[in-house]
Amino acid sequence: MMTKKKLLSIAVSLLLLSLNSTLTGCSDNDNPIVDNRVERSAYLNVPNERERDGDASLYAPYVWRLEKLQEDALPKNFRTCQDEFLSYDATDQTGLLDASYHPTRQGFDGLMISGSTDFSAKELSQLVTYLRNLHQGNIAILDFRSETHGFVNGAHVSLYGLNNWSNIGKSCEEIIAEEKQRLFELVGKTITWCELSSKTDYQVLEPEDILVETAFTEEERCRAEGVGYKRITVLDHTFPTDQALDSFIKYVCELPPNTWLHFHCQAGKGRTTLFMLFYDMMRNPEIPLQDLVYRHCLIGGNYLLNDGATDNSWKHELYAEKAALVPVFYDYVRSNAVNNFSTSYSEWKNKTFKK
Repeated sequence: MMTKKKLLSIAVSLLLLSLNSTLTGCSDNDNPIVDNRVERSAYLNVPNERERDGDASLYAPYVWRLEKLQEDALPKNFRTCQDEFLSYDATDQTGLLDASYHPTRQGFDGLMISGSTDFSAKELSQLVTYLRNLHQGNIAILDFRSETHGFVNGAHVSLYGLNNWSNIGKSCEEIIAEEKQRLFELVGKTITWCELSSKTDYQVLEPEDILVETAFTEEERCRAEGVGYKRITVLDHTFPTDQALDSFIKYVCELPPNTWLHFHCQAGKGRTTLFMLFYDMMRNPEIPLQDLVYRHCLIGGNYLLNDGATDNSWKHELYAEKAALVPVFYDYVRSNAVNNFSTSYSEWKNKTFKK
């Protein structure tokens, strides 16, 4: 939780920003990136409506996806907020970022968070060892995957359906309960797993029959490694629902002091970057939005204000959704940081955008 000193510092910073806006006639909303926000009203309730109205039969799982074989290595795209910024050319965001802009590192190096792709059982062990050498204190894994996943024979697998949305419409509690049952029932059976090629609309590559000797949930493996675990289910490629954001905010506000958080989804780019950014916002609400977004991009995450204007795939509208709603969450943080987020995101949103 934030100390009184930190809260006072935030309050003063926000007041100065407000005064500066009054005196100069500009604000963070005059930042060129923020100026180009997509109309919010078109997207405000889309994440909730998608989960409520989605036809689960369209996204039914059809294959066990092999994601990570056993490796003695850190998971891919591992990064911390203590990492040096990448060059703009190395961010895979060519043409989206202003290479002349240099975001501040204020409050960044002190964030006790990291992110990555998912991991095999051995990679999880390597990750925990690395973080224990880096941090003397509690460690917790934050898992943002909606799709059913876990460890089979130490490898990381998931159930894949169209768009990776096989659990659309299900609550976090339902997903976790069904996941445990599915994994438990695999032991002693032969399953077919395979890798998928994202370059060919997730075409199945080299299916292989495997006798399942062991199957564990991610929570079970984390507990065995002696670290905490929190699951917040978010559909791949999308902005989180109000419920998911409320759950995350509550978790952060109740977090024991000196806890290191490791964030992950499947590829470690979309949902992972979103929630690392949200955490940074909550800890550093006085930092301008452009700096916050840029600095997570410059350590290996996605650029989350990309409105998808140059994307011709089915994800186009999902980019636009995130570009519209990331600033909304930032406004929530700026409005509620001083009160230590005693008002939930869903309550604030409904009140702020009440018709």
